[in-house]
Amino acid sequence: YQPCGDLLLEFPAHSRMEQYRRELDLDRAIATTQYVARGVTYRREAFASYPHQAIVVHLSADKPGQLDFTVSLSSPHPLEVSVSGGDTLVMRGGLGEYEQPRTGYRVQNAIRVEARARLLTEGGKIVASEKSLAVRGASRATVLLTAATNYRDFEDLGADPAAKCEQALAAIAEKPFESLRAEHEADHQSLFRRVTLDLGTSAAADLPTDERIKSFGPHDPQLAALYFQFGRYL
Repeated sequence: YQPCGDLLLEFPAHSRMEQYRRELDLDRAIATTQYVARGVTYRREAFASYPHQAIVVHLSADKPGQLDFTVSLSSPHPLEVSVSGGDTLVMRGGLGEYEQPRTGYRVQNAIRVEARARLLTEGGKIVASEKSLAVRGASRATVLLTAATNYRDFEDLGADPAAKCEQALAAIAEKPFESLRAEHEADHQSLFRRVTLDLGTSAAADLPTDERIKSFGPHDPQLAALYFQFGRYL
């Protein structure tokens, strides 16, 4: 149960932001970030799609050609990062020690890991460097992130993480973002909407979540129901 790594999105020009808002929609299982910088409204939506076995991050600007950012991958493990095909980051390597159950033979770096982040844009261009991808002058962009290991079970480490990542990306690379989002929502809601909990509501439900948590008490029963659903979402 080791972390694979981090997907990093950097926006050097967005040092000053206004109207910043972050939101997690539990019913849709989508995390959204929106803010205004230099007179442009930027929006970012992210979700983990079970049917597509990928994390999808969609970025947009309300004015054409205003989307500029850099994408990179990092890991707490000694994984190597490279660029493939001018639009895909590949992070791969091995970690851990594995003892074969029957022989007791120990294998170093037995768990092989691979993650791939493919970048799709509307307008603008992608500039590849040795270990990162930069978007310049786009209006919309989507990052498709997949990850896999060679683990099948405690006796079988024969899976091919590169093939698994490549297969997952190939299946979704041509799909519009709106289709990926709709299929994700339908899959999530088929399970999430099986349970509802109503403890009543009050005016406290109109406050920001951080304020509700600090002052939580009997006056805000809806927060308890919300926390119950948040646990189900996780």
